[in-house]
Amino acid sequence: MGVNTMIALRCGSIRLVVHPLTIATMIVLALIGRFWEGLLILILVAAHEGAHALAAVLLGLRPREIRLIPVGGMLRVEGLTGAGPAVEALVAAAGPAFSLLTALITLAAYRSGCHTKIVIDIFKYSAMLCLFNLLPALPMDGGRILRALLSYLIGFASATKLLKLTGLALIGGMTGAVSFLFFYGHPNLTLIFVTAYLLSAWHREKEFAIYDLYREIAHKSNALKSGKVLPVREYIILPDTRVLDLLGLCRPGAWCCFRVEVNAAGAAREICFGEDAAMNTIIDCGSLATAADVLRQFGNRRRRSATVRRQQPAFCQAQD
Repeated sequence: MGVNTMIALRCGSIRLVVHPLTIATMIVLALIGRFWEGLLILILVAAHEGAHALAAVLLGLRPREIRLIPVGGMLRVEGLTGAGPAVEALVAAAGPAFSLLTALITLAAYRSGCHTKIVIDIFKYSAMLCLFNLLPALPMDGGRILRALLSYLIGFASATKLLKLTGLALIGGMTGAVSFLFFYGHPNLTLIFVTAYLLSAWHREKEFAIYDLYREIAHKSNALKSGKVLPVREYIILPDTRVLDLLGLCRPGAWCCFRVEVNAAGAAREICFGEDAAMNTIIDCGSLATAADVLRQFGNRRRRSATVRRQQPAFCQAQD
């Protein structure tokens, strides 16, 4: 079945999508006599993503789509928006754990005397998949695991920012290695593709970082609505404080409240808002929003609520 020029298959509730460039890569590999090697890598990548999907199911989430691209795979999970850092870390760790287990099993088989090419190839590519995915950069599994752990120490926003810098440094180092090998006449196509993928993924993560932060806040907001009690971290701020800086103070397992002291008609008053209001203001007003914008959002909502109440018709009981 074709979906947006992609090949898509369905396995239960999970859709397996093969990117056209992946098909093109397989054709090229067939032409140079390495089709079966490419197919083995594709199967191992699909199994790696399947391990992520299984972990997601066991943790109560709903995996919806596995997408296979020339340099790896991606899993789309429904319900991850309301999950916390610990859940994200467990889902992210499942893929490398499966690849490592596969590599260890084939290594044991090799040491037992099974020296066939398929055993050697499975060991080699499983080990490569495990190491590649554990790179400390987003959106790699290693980056997601590290961000989840760091978020308990420095907050989700600060952890994301740190991992973006780590990813940029890694891309810089790999670009240097690619240039060095090319200059000395030993270009490495695999390294070139991996570097290009990491650069593309880094730009994508940079654009969607705010949505990851929204996901973390939504998780805590849902916990409060379900009756869970969270400790409160309270900060007193000025109206011109940037909201993004406030969100950098947020930590998993605690709810941040921000108190703003403003002057209205010469009288001092205090307004308090939480992480959810701060996040909604970022979405409505952009990344340069300040605490004063949050207060304006509060005022606008109050005026809209008052207008709706005035426009509602009075309830009259029908007379017999």
